[in-house]
Amino acid sequence: MRLLTIILVSLIQATGPAITGRITTTDGQAIADVTVRSQRFNSLGGYGSVEGHTDSDGKFSLAADGKVLFVRKPGFLPVTRILGSADKGPAEKDVHVALEPISEAKTLQIPDCREIYGVDRKALVSRKFKPKGITLYGDSHLYPVPDDARVEHMNDADYGTDDVFFRGNHKTRLRIYHGSMWIGFYPDIHLFENAVEFSERALSTGENSEEISGSLKNGNKFRWVGAFNCEIFYYDAPAAAAAYFDRIIDHGCLAR
Repeated sequence: MRLLTIILVSLIQATGPAITGRITTTDGQAIADVTVRSQRFNSLGGYGSVEGHTDSDGKFSLAADGKVLFVRKPGFLPVTRILGSADKGPAEKDVHVALEPISEAKTLQIPDCREIYGVDRKALVSRKFKPKGITLYGDSHLYPVPDDARVEHMNDADYGTDDVFFRGNHKTRLRIYHGSMWIGFYPDIHLFENAVEFSERALSTGENSEEISGSLKNGNKFRWVGAFNCEIFYYDAPAAAAAYFDRIIDHGCLAR
């Protein structure tokens, strides 16, 4: 669980200036009850966030500005806006975002694990069932990792991580967070450091999360998919490593 974010919220609220804005449809109609979350780096280290919702006129006001703004509403495509960076000047203070309705072309399709493997969730999550040649990692979402992959595990009191490394590369990894206390609906702000472009898709599962994928200034790739009790991402991956990790992500399934 992202405890650091929760701890730092009060510091941001106390010191940061406000950010305001309006959320509409593409034809200018106000959208009420949109979730708007701002993230920013904290001067004491780490990052924090504040969250609010739009009113009946589509307007919102947050107690702090930020470097990244997440905008989400069921039925609409998620939007992430980078508000400011060292090479783009100060962060925006008044933001207008137009949301598009969800479309099949911009939705990551995530099948039910039972349809793929023919067994129930309990057997999959408990590892009593093992598909040939792969091991399934994750929690509410499961991802097939080849048995010959190098995987390192770490377990904390309320969550765990599995790091999958690209063959012959000891630095480039795909990380999977999982656990009953892990809430993976939003990515870490660091995902957008050095990003030059990225795209977003909604999840077919209807979860309050999304998929984000893009490129960095050095030409390498990043990708993130959030979920309830699970989160998977890679960052700064060369093309071959990104393609290897994408095959794992693209064959993920919903286990709950």
